Amino acid sequence: MSGINSGAFYSLLPQLVLKIDRCDKLLLLLGTNDIAQHKQVPRSQSKINMGLISSTVICSYYPQNIILVSPPAVDENKQKKRTNQKITSYTSDLIKLATTYKLQFISLFQAMIA
Repeated sequence: MSGINSGAFYSLLPQLVLKIDRCDKLLLLLGTNDIAQHKQVPRSQSKINMGLISSTVICSYYPQNIILVSPPAVDENKQKKRTNQKITSYTSDLIKLATTYKLQFISLFQAMIA
C-alpha cells in the first residue's frame, strides 16, 4: 500500500493481507515511508510496528513463506526526504526482525547499491 507508514499498514493488515486465505509467498516491503522526513516514524516506534506486523502475519502464514524486503536505496541528489544512512539504520532493524521470526529477507537496498 503505497504512501502509508508501518502504523497505518498494521491497522489495515486485516483488509490488505489477512483476508487472503492462502498464498505461496508473502512479500512485505516495509519501512520506506517510516524513514521519510515528512512522515517519519521514530525508529523505536517503527521497530514495534514491524514486530506487530510480523508476529501477526506468522499466525496466518508459515514464516518460511514470508519475505521481508528492505526499503530501496535512494539517489540523495534527487530524493531529499530520505537518506541512505537512515535507510541503513532502519534496515538493520528489519534484518534482526527477520532473524528473530525466522523470515526470509531480501535487501533491496544492497541490491540497488551494488
